[in-house]
Amino acid sequence: MNKNKSFILFSLIFFILIFTIENINGRFWLNDFKVYYLAAQSLLEGKQVYGTAFGLETGFYKYSPFILMVFTPYCLFAFSAASILHFFVIAASSITAILVLQNIMNNYLFNSTDQRKNLLLSIVFFCILRHIVRELHMGNVNMILVLLLSLGLLFTLKTKYFLSGICIGIAIMIKPYFLLLMLPLVLHKKIKTIFSTILTLIFSVSITMIVLGFSKGISLHQSWIQAMLEHNSYTTSNETF
Repeated sequence: MNKNKSFILFSLIFFILIFTIENINGRFWLNDFKVYYLAAQSLLEGKQVYGTAFGLETGFYKYSPFILMVFTPYCLFAFSAASILHFFVIAASSITAILVLQNIMNNYLFNSTDQRKNLLLSIVFFCILRHIVRELHMGNVNMILVLLLSLGLLFTLKTKYFLSGICIGIAIMIKPYFLLLMLPLVLHKKIKTIFSTILTLIFSVSITMIVLGFSKGISLHQSWIQAMLEHNSYTTSNETF
């Protein structure tokens, strides 16, 4: 980490600059995060979570009940304060994801000892800056997903299968189509990672049932499945399947 101090400082300056510009322009909206925040509030208040638009007319919560429980600590703060916190969670996830991917590439692909790591990382950061700015503006979880999946790969390569399964399992609970990642794990016979991932999924569902009650948990999971099936009926884009 010490070797990457320059890159981390460089990135933080950019994130603070983006934060400042968004606020000056009155565009610090984080509409996607508003969905997570308001849905978590509804859960805590015993109100309907799925099938209700939060914020924008397309602001339907579509992730798992377990992930919604993960968002509930944000409700300890006012939305304005929670938005700032989430903004910098995305920023930290982005920096960490880039560093993790650098670790994988240097140690498992190219065996690189290039001394210009900070310069290369800064170039990478610039290449994806447009996407990061959008993530920060929307307050989405995509960079958090990139970090989880990058850590899942790194832990698998380091034979830390338990940690790998946790990271991949949480990613699947956010977006279930990541179940496709089981295919390369099967092909490479990473049985321990697969087993750990399955345990994480079982735990995620079970803890929801324990905390919210069995009937409430079943109802929420049924509504989650329905929300995923209905998702493409109100989301149209050239960038979606």
